[in-house]
Amino acid sequence: MKNFKIIYYFIALIVFASACKTNTNKKDAKELEEVNLEEAKDILMSIPAPNALIVLNMLNEAGAGYIFDITNKIEYADNYLTTKQKALALGVYSSDVSYVSLYQQKEESSAYIKVFQRLLDELQINIFDATYMERVENNLELKDSLISLVNEAMNNANQQLNSSDRLDIALFVLTGSWIETVYLIEKTIEFSTNKEPLVKIVLKNKQMLEKIIELLELKKNDENFADIYDTLIDIKALFNSVAMDPTNEKKIEELKSAVKEARSNII
Repeated sequence: MKNFKIIYYFIALIVFASACKTNTNKKDAKELEEVNLEEAKDILMSIPAPNALIVLNMLNEAGAGYIFDITNKIEYADNYLTTKQKALALGVYSSDVSYVSLYQQKEESSAYIKVFQRLLDELQINIFDATYMERVENNLELKDSLISLVNEAMNNANQQLNSSDRLDIALFVLTGSWIETVYLIEKTIEFSTNKEPLVKIVLKNKQMLEKIIELLELKKNDENFADIYDTLIDIKALFNSVAMDPTNEKKIEELKSAVKEARSNII
């Protein structure tokens, strides 16, 4: 589990690092207002576990079975045209990759990793070498080996990411991944007869939500983030409500509906 956390932070930090690689001779007032690498690093490193892999693995460990057809459809990848849409979708699919891989769904793992790679390429985040997918295919049934391959790819990413404007992408990816992770857990609750342990897993995502909102505060005046910021603020209020009364089915349903709507707006 420690490796999952390290990988998650590394993924996030390399994207933020690329956001901060600006030419110091060309900084203007707007750029000086943007978050710097150290500030982003402090926020990211304060994001508590669990991340998507760890949270979704809790479902597995709790005995919740794999549910078909709740992940984002592969064919929807054709619908994402803007950078914002693609980055949000990249976050969504990253959680879907975690879900299908942790449950060792071989065919689904291969398909979702391919669409994940496709979106990375379209966003010009080139972290895979020519043999990467072949090695993934050969290790789909070995979770430890698959995680090792992900780690290898991330170690190469810092050299590939040289754009000076990646903060937006990083925030979209984090948001998309968080929304999809919570959605997958809540869909699992629908099929469970013992809901209470799974509601507790949902609530473990509250602190990460707060940190994402903290990061979004840095871009709150950007119209590209206005809708996402407002949505997550509303969801945070519902999380607080459920946390105070985790057995209240009405409150749980309100949270589930809000997350479902948020997801429908980004897929």
